[in-house]
Amino acid sequence: MHNNDENQTLYLKNRHNFFENNEINSMQAKEYINAHLCEKITIDDISEYVNLSSAYLQTLFKAHTKYSRLLEYLEY
Repeated sequence: MHNNDENQTLYLKNRHNFFENNEINSMQAKEYINAHLCEKITIDDISEYVNLSSAYLQTLFKAHTKYSRLLEYLEY
């Protein structure tokens, strides 16, 4: 019984870290975009900077911002 509680605690801790790390990645992407506003940058440039696939980065960006697409943010 005690082992179940430990597993649940570990699961919740890992889940929290997962979402916290994803939020950090979204923030890093926004920082990169803002730092390169005068340049023509692509989603691939940003995903390379944060070390994520472009598809996954776009999913994270949508989850952590008001923009439905990363491209929409780039065009803003």
